[in-house]
Amino acid sequence: MYNSAWKVFSILIPLDAVLFTTFLLFIDKRYVKTFFSTEKGKDMTIRAFRNGNEEQKASMIFTNSRRHWKAIEEEVRGWIEANWERWISERPSWLNDVVRAKIPLGERERGAK
Repeated sequence: MYNSAWKVFSILIPLDAVLFTTFLLFIDKRYVKTFFSTEKGKDMTIRAFRNGNEEQKASMIFTNSRRHWKAIEEEVRGWIEANWERWISERPSWLNDVVRAKIPLGERERGAK
């Protein structure tokens, strides 16, 4: 039993290393660094929100868990309040019904219909 477990182990570890290396060689090079980053998900969300364009900000905030952006909640609320009226009139492509339902200061709180 002990020898057969080592045989399986000695085959799987090198195979795994070869497959992972092959995977890294064939993916888009800009994503390779994401496999080796020590940045936490919530830190990435905050950084992307602060440095991204409007669509990227919306994607980071409204598709990630609220726990990821709880630390900058007031900043997010200010951004939403500053842009809400323009979003309603311009209707950007990213502002669909799913995203609107996730916005903390949405139509329900503003009294709009």
